[in-house]
Amino acid sequence: MSDFIISHADARHIPDIAFLHIEGWKSAYQNILPDRFLDQQSTQSRIKDWQGWLASGDTHILIAHHQDRAVGFAGYGRLKTPPPGTSRIRPLFAGEIYALYLLPDVFNRGLGRLLLSSAAKDLKHIYKIDSLCLWVAEKNERARGFYEHMGGQKLGKKQDEIGGQKVTETCYGWRQTDFLLKT
Repeated sequence: MSDFIISHADARHIPDIAFLHIEGWKSAYQNILPDRFLDQQSTQSRIKDWQGWLASGDTHILIAHHQDRAVGFAGYGRLKTPPPGTSRIRPLFAGEIYALYLLPDVFNRGLGRLLLSSAAKDLKHIYKIDSLCLWVAEKNERARGFYEHMGGQKLGKKQDEIGGQKVTETCYGWRQTDFLLKT
């Protein structure tokens, strides 16, 4: 049995989500993005971002706690960034994971799987969505390995600029989330 408690986040969780987002970036993008850029990221600036995203009603957030400490979160909703070559009229994917970050001290304990599965279940329940995708930095080998292990299929790539540096992002997708719902 998992020792993580997963709940739907609301405005009172925003400081924790912002902190987890920044710490997740520092862990995930170390040696991918410039240290100077990562060091300049602040929880305070992310609080403003997450207030807006949560207030929009378009972003749903699950937050994970372990021993009364926030240790991870997933943000998700309807598809915003479709994979390359996808028709906007008849998209193959309807849901998207916008963010999934964990603190490093809870890696390899099943929390990523639990958050991804819980988000897929929510998408199915809230929107009747049973397909989803997400974007991850190509050089983030840990995350790419996790999504591949979870059955995600590579759908394409795009270039983005983060911190003044070009970053290639890979899209992973699940045409059917049945596998995720069982985990």
